[in-house]
Amino acid sequence: MVVLLRQRTVTTGSALVCGAFGFCLASTGIAPAITHLLHALAGLVSLH
Repeated sequence: MVVLLRQRTVTTGSALVCGAFGFCLASTGIAPAITHLLHALAGLVSLH
């Protein structure tokens, strides 16, 4: 979000909403599945 804010791609309000949504999503039951997906994607990217 910091990079997007510096490039002025998003506004401060949008960045705050994205951050709040991230914190809400992290406290749900789907958080482990999202973490697993992100780790898998990072593994794929690191292979190339």
